[in-house]
Parts: sequence; C-alpha cells; structure tokens
Amino acid sequence: MSLADYKAAMTLRDESFASLIIAAAARCHADDFDRIERAFWNDLFDPEAVDPDDFDHREAASMPDATVGALLMAAYLKADHINVLRIGGAFPLLVQEASDRENAPGGRLPGDPQAVAQ
Repeated sequence: MSLADYKAAMTLRDESFASLIIAAAARCHADDFDRIERAFWNDLFDPEAVDPDDFDHREAASMPDATVGALLMAAYLKADHINVLRIGGAFPLLVQEASDRENAPGGRLPGDPQAVAQ
C-alpha cells in the first residue's frame, strides 16, 4: 500500500461497499481473488444468489481506475463491524495500514517519501 492508494481510497468514499469489493475482485491477481472470494462468497459471488446485472455489479464495472489496494482500503474504511472482520481476516496488513493512515496527519506514515516541491 502507499499514500497514493490511501488518497485514492478517499476519493472512492461514495461508492457502495459491495461494489468496491466486486471491483477489487475483478482487478486482482488469483491469490488475492481467492482471499476475497473466501471472505465474501455467500454475499457477493455465489452465482445462485447474485444477479450480475444488479446495481453493485454494474457500479463496480463502471468504477474509476484504481488499484486493488485502494479499492480494498476504501471498502475497509466504509465497512460495518462484520465486514471489517472479514476484510481483516483476508488482508490483515492492509487493514492495519488503512487504520494507521486514517489516524495519521494527511494519511502520511513515517517512511513515506516526502512530496517533491515543484
């Protein structure tokens, strides 16, 4: 994750939680997809329970270009308690960093590169 991912996550605050998770799953590598699928299969990915034409799937398909990390961080920042636990179980380092950045001034953590004056 990076400060750029955190800032991108902040721009995605108006997106629905489900559409953020669906968009992340559509854009990630197989290892991350497996973790997302295990955490959210019954709610978002079970083909018998979900209509791919529903609002969240359509919204996810039209979401602005963002990294998987930014999408997952945005989902975490919007999540209710149960979904925080789900994301935390699948991506514990991401959740820790999102929490740290949320509590840091400007989202900047020690060790982030300093902005270059232009």
